[in-house]
Amino acid sequence: MVTQTTTHAGCRVCRRTDVQLKGDQTLRVHVRPDSKGSPFLLPGRCPGAGHPPRGVLGAYAQAVLKVLAPHFPDLANPITAGAVGEAVQQHRAAPGVTFGLVLDASGDWRLRARRDIRGHVRCAYWGAPEQITEQDCELVEAINAELDALPGRPR
Repeated sequence: MVTQTTTHAGCRVCRRTDVQLKGDQTLRVHVRPDSKGSPFLLPGRCPGAGHPPRGVLGAYAQAVLKVLAPHFPDLANPITAGAVGEAVQQHRAAPGVTFGLVLDASGDWRLRARRDIRGHVRCAYWGAPEQITEQDCELVEAINAELDALPGRPR
């Protein structure tokens, strides 16, 4: 029997707190509470297995924050950065759920789900067409190039 070595806030997908952690501090395979099946048969198996528990950011979410921080000064606030990181990690654990996140006070800069790679994000500028500048387009391309270069992306 494997004993839980650290305390955690549970699965970020199904919210169970009685799941155990593997050696790499990710969640073990478990069954969603609404399913009565075996943990090895779908659809009872929770998609949160293999991801960090709630309150812990994985490597991809931390890397996304490092890419975004120089461009969005609001991410210097630890509470804001934590909320953005948690949203990215939640999307990583459950990519089938609709994902969109506003990155600035004007609401023009957003983080969206990538359509071609599940669990990954891209940056988008949603300003009025007549207000979009060439600098905005270049910045979107630069940020997305950095996001594309992050580890964990299938080649």
